[in-house]
Amino acid sequence: MSEDPFENLKKFGLTSYEIKVYKAIALKGPLTSTEAVQYSGIPQPRVYDVISRLLARSLIEFSPGKKRVYKARNIEESLKNEIDVMERSVSEISKQIEMARKRSGSSDPYLWMIQSERKIKSEMRKNIDEAAEEIMLSISYDELKFLAESIKSAVGRGVTVVVVLFPDSEGHDLSFLQGTIVRRRNGPATETLITDRKSVILRIDKGRKELNYAIYADENEIVHMSSYYFYHTIWKPSSLIEGGVAFNDRNFNTGWLACWYINEAMKQGFRVQAEIEGKIRGVDTRMTGSVLEVRIEDGFRHSFLIRSRNRKLWVGGRSARIEDVAMYSCLIRIK
Repeated sequence: MSEDPFENLKKFGLTSYEIKVYKAIALKGPLTSTEAVQYSGIPQPRVYDVISRLLARSLIEFSPGKKRVYKARNIEESLKNEIDVMERSVSEISKQIEMARKRSGSSDPYLWMIQSERKIKSEMRKNIDEAAEEIMLSISYDELKFLAESIKSAVGRGVTVVVVLFPDSEGHDLSFLQGTIVRRRNGPATETLITDRKSVILRIDKGRKELNYAIYADENEIVHMSSYYFYHTIWKPSSLIEGGVAFNDRNFNTGWLACWYINEAMKQGFRVQAEIEGKIRGVDTRMTGSVLEVRIEDGFRHSFLIRSRNRKLWVGGRSARIEDVAMYSCLIRIK
């Protein structure tokens, strides 16, 4: 027998009696206090205290007049402030944990499993909300709708957002993806979310939602392999939809994606400048230069050549082995 969802209100501090009365009013109401006792089964002497607490929590309201009749208020609105406080607390705790991990210098791989539909969606939304520069996402249309507001917010704060849609998106309104780079794949694939080239969520779908789970990792080599899985299996078999890209200044953390964008812009006749943060032979560096050439050899290299301070340097991704510069992030400016 499935759990009564009303029991989850205990997580918001409601007592068993409060839940029983609220449930009775929400499902059977509007009710008088006498009817609330009848349907909830709580003792008559307790009902007025319980109703007073539910009123104080704005979970119910009463009609004016001599004989009070109680009805349930919209539960999302009633608990919104508490949910917002919880989410802010969770976000602050996550930031403090992340800062502690950075201070400790720990390089242990961080890999864990996310189970349940709700937790997967919540974790994907959290990662999108925390992204600073780049998001790569492959997703079904139904799941995309859940993340729509977070995606719009990310675009608004200057994050480069790439979305690869599956065939189920055809015929639907995609106006909320304005400002993103949008492609569509002829068939479904693994739902994947890579943020800032630092973390990845891979959703494992066994055909039934109750059996779904996802893997989360923020270990560099796992993210690197996932990025190239995204490129070869999801990105390359897809194609830009009409209006799928607008050429303007964009941030990138992923080498192959930056190369694709630069190459497409140069084919359109744009001049391109790159502001790069990365490493040269293990030493941190920052540079700005004009992009002269892009070289893409699948399975071998994705590089672009810049002229910076009278030097010509090849720039690759974070794991660059044959290029001069290992790029951690770059701002591509379109001229």
